[in-house]
Amino acid sequence: MNPEEPTALREWIDEPAVSRGKSPADYAPPVPWLGPSVAVGAFVVWLLLMGVARISLWGYLIASLMGALLGIMLTLVGMAWGVAIVFADNTRRGLWFTIFPPYMVIYAIQRWEWMRQPAVLFLCGLTLAFGSLYGANWMMSTPAAP
Repeated sequence: MNPEEPTALREWIDEPAVSRGKSPADYAPPVPWLGPSVAVGAFVVWLLLMGVARISLWGYLIASLMGALLGIMLTLVGMAWGVAIVFADNTRRGLWFTIFPPYMVIYAIQRWEWMRQPAVLFLCGLTLAFGSLYGANWMMSTPAAP
């Protein structure tokens, strides 16, 4: 901060001259196998759930509920990880990221090197949730082979 007393507007516009502690890069470890393993794992879980859905009517219920819950949990983990990275980068961007959903996409594109892994978790969770619900619904509407 400047030696003279800053105005309220300048405090909000200017970047603070204090250390933020952790860098956003600290929250995104260089693990190249995380994205493919999460994607393959989500696909294997989806295949298992669709196999369970073929067993009986309770299988459909289990597949749709478990797939949706697991997908939502993956999505929440990816979102929480992304929020931690954004707030470590800048508080105002973190507020935009949290309050204004289209900014999530903008920030993820701008900071792809940090947001790659949380974005993969988020997208795999959404895909698993919607895929399990759609797959169970589709299996309910198609007749079973004799």
